[in-house]
Amino acid sequence: VGRKRTGDSNNSERESATAELLNQLDGFETTDDVIVILATNLPDTLDEALLRRMSKKIHITDPDFETRKGILEINAKNKPMDENCDLDKIARNLSGLNGGIIANIMNQAGMLAVRKGLDKITQAELEEAFEVETCGIKSETKKLNEKDKTIVAHHECGHAVSAYLLKSEKIQKISILPRTGSTLGFVFYANEDTDDKFLSTREELLNDIVVSLSGRASEELFFNEVTGGCSNDLEKATRIAENMVTRMGMSDTFGL
Repeated sequence: VGRKRTGDSNNSERESATAELLNQLDGFETTDDVIVILATNLPDTLDEALLRRMSKKIHITDPDFETRKGILEINAKNKPMDENCDLDKIARNLSGLNGGIIANIMNQAGMLAVRKGLDKITQAELEEAFEVETCGIKSETKKLNEKDKTIVAHHECGHAVSAYLLKSEKIQKISILPRTGSTLGFVFYANEDTDDKFLSTREELLNDIVVSLSGRASEELFFNEVTGGCSNDLEKATRIAENMVTRMGMSDTFGL
């Protein structure tokens, strides 16, 4: 409801509903007893006339460190937690995730503890739940042959070596166990020192590109060929490079 009107006859019912919504909103302006609240994940698709009728617009961003920790604590209240659980550590590594995913990590940890027959949720279940939520569940059907295992292992170690040399995050885990979806392996970095980081320097962004491309470089170096396993890495590296040039003015050649 409330999408931009285009005059397309195929959407006449939807556009009529938007027009009626606008009329109703105009009627509410005659009273102080009614407050209208609209919510959307797609603000760019809303009709301009509808946006004009909203006197205040509040953009809900992804939660910061304190909010992430608070969401974890709220969802831990009714769960038996081991005294050694470090919610600060988990919250630091959830940067960029929304509140729903963060809440689900705590619920997922509770289910893992039950499956293991534990009386309390420990740090191990919290970290495993984070892994499941961000990387997917371990696949029971996707079995790598020995050649593919060797290639994936070298690919992930390529990421890990360059990250160790160039990035501040510590490497917590390297996996070559396939996950549901397209993930065949991953390197998990742990942010142990910084609550939130909003700015990156040119050097840091270039290092991110290097780390993204190091898996492919490792394949080329050790096997003298490359595989399609680097597609997501290339996508990430391209996105960073494009933003550096077109949005951040970090290209010496292209300029500001």
